[in-house]
Amino acid sequence: MILNIIWSILFLLSYEALTLYLIHMFQLNTYKPHEQILWMKKNSVNVFLKEITGLIGGIFVLFISGKIGIIMSGLVYFISLFFYLRKEKAKKPLVYTMRVKRLIFTNAVILIIAAFIGYFINLYYELLSLVYILSWFFVILSNYINSPAEYLVKRHYIKDAERIIKESENLKVIGITGSYGKTSVKFFLTTLLSGKYNVLCTPQNYNTTMGVVKTIRENLTATHEIFVCEMGARYVGDIKEICKIVNPDAGIITSIGPQHLESFGSIENVVKTKYELYDSIKDNKMIFLNFDNEYIENGRKDKNIISYGTKNGLDYFAKNIKASSKGTEFVVVHNNIETVFTTNLIGIHNVQNIVGCIAVANKFGVDMKQLVKRVKKLKPVSHRLELLEQKGNITIIDDAYNSNPNGFKAAIDTLYMFDGVKVVITPGMIELGSLEYEENKKAGKYAAEKCDYIIIVGHSQSKALSEGVKETDKFNLDNLIMVNNIQEGFKEIRKINGENIFVLIENDLPDNYN
Repeated sequence: MILNIIWSILFLLSYEALTLYLIHMFQLNTYKPHEQILWMKKNSVNVFLKEITGLIGGIFVLFISGKIGIIMSGLVYFISLFFYLRKEKAKKPLVYTMRVKRLIFTNAVILIIAAFIGYFINLYYELLSLVYILSWFFVILSNYINSPAEYLVKRHYIKDAERIIKESENLKVIGITGSYGKTSVKFFLTTLLSGKYNVLCTPQNYNTTMGVVKTIRENLTATHEIFVCEMGARYVGDIKEICKIVNPDAGIITSIGPQHLESFGSIENVVKTKYELYDSIKDNKMIFLNFDNEYIENGRKDKNIISYGTKNGLDYFAKNIKASSKGTEFVVVHNNIETVFTTNLIGIHNVQNIVGCIAVANKFGVDMKQLVKRVKKLKPVSHRLELLEQKGNITIIDDAYNSNPNGFKAAIDTLYMFDGVKVVITPGMIELGSLEYEENKKAGKYAAEKCDYIIIVGHSQSKALSEGVKETDKFNLDNLIMVNNIQEGFKEIRKINGENIFVLIENDLPDNYN
């Protein structure tokens, strides 16, 4: 009896650790079963090594009779705990939302049912070991079991958010979407508008339907005059769903590019999805479009469009851009009137974002003189070309949040402005579908033409990046370094000689891509 209890405790602890890991990956894969299965295929060796514990434990109790088999099986589960305890700290830990708690509960009920069935048919150890092997399946099954309840919960919260928006008669909603730049634009615009209005914006990365709903239900009050709403998407229809809830009075499309192609399927679907915001804007309202982006410039123009960017002749455009490692100065032209702006932010593409925000704020009644003052107050968004001064001779340019072909190139161009040893540390770019290999190869080549050292993190895109690096004869291949993680990368950086070393952290893949 005691042996049974000890085995059950060891099994339960090991199974719980594995299940929480799988649920964590499921959360990162946005609770989409097909994305979880795709992730499992890409990480089949890693998943198999974790679930092999159940296979070995089951073999012991199947083929070694009596207490010896149970003891050896229990020992396998005991040893597995050390591997789970030794795992690296997650970059984005599992968030114990109510949905996760419901998943854990349903999964626990399935395990209890399996335990009872196994006990009554005298296959207790064997059946539980099988459950361990199929733990990935039971996480997905738990999601399907919970799906009716999840749908009802979601509908209830969405209806409540719609009610709150409808009752906020004096509230103006500004929707922001784009393949990249939308989070920076959200925070910049909020700063520019806050001098005149009481503004609420979606916090952090709350750009999904339920993130927007949560913001409305928990933060929107009767005193708010403007709601700046970031709208993210991974599938066609995602932006449309958010627009139905918030009914935007104005919209900004910051960019369109090959982002999340694995879920969108094609660049045409990306364009279609971003233009769901465009379609939701009524004809008498305003849509702000970044005409520096070719997909947008060549897109539809049948509404009240306000164009912005760095090209002459747009409704709002920047010229005479003078960028350095200390900041940027530029002139914004609107209605043939020129206004000089300065900002501590680095990166030419930040000028595009700021010009877009100036256009929106100006159309919402903030005059240019006030905007000049507020642009000076803009702060970099965390992990988006954020300049981090370090002790000693190393300066960090943190662009770790995300990466895409245009953003990668812009970040390298920013690094190139600095006078010193230029180092990029990157795992490459993901979610580019069939373009992934070629785009990473191009990125490697571009980096090699402008950087002194290239440090490639992990194995996901290492082949494509390194092939691109080798396509140019401008780079010393002795300075191409492969590491397993960013910590190893910084150990290599400390070995580099130079009076001033500038390090660009370009992207940091989430845990489900390592």
